[in-house]
Amino acid sequence: GLAIMAAVMLTAVPLTSGWVDSASVTETKAALQKAFSRTKSVALENSAKIVNASASAYLCNSAGVIYVQAVDQVTCGTRPIWKTALKTNVTLTVADTNFACIGLNNLGIPVALTLASGTVCSVSKIVTVRKGQATDVRTLY
Repeated sequence: GLAIMAAVMLTAVPLTSGWVDSASVTETKAALQKAFSRTKSVALENSAKIVNASASAYLCNSAGVIYVQAVDQVTCGTRPIWKTALKTNVTLTVADTNFACIGLNNLGIPVALTLASGTVCSVSKIVTVRKGQATDVRTLY
């Protein structure tokens, strides 16, 4: 009886870990989409009256927090319009590179943007979300 119970417990631990990782990935994808939607709204509002192909808002990822920023604040995390913390140990990548930021123009289209830190933002809306063995790809819209 005790041996069977021990075997069940040893089997349940990896299953529980995988389930928790998968749930964290799902929650992160939802938070990322919400942040992107808010960024798009700020970009379309375009309170700074930026035209052409320049960014009017951006989304950035720093130290496990996603920020929505107006483009007049080119330091990630400085006076954000909105922010949300990511689950612990979740990583975001674009083309196998850590996802740092994405800028949107006044039409809500991704455009080139370099932050004050020198970080060059991605123009790709395809983000891979990972935690442990759980991985999923999210196309932001």
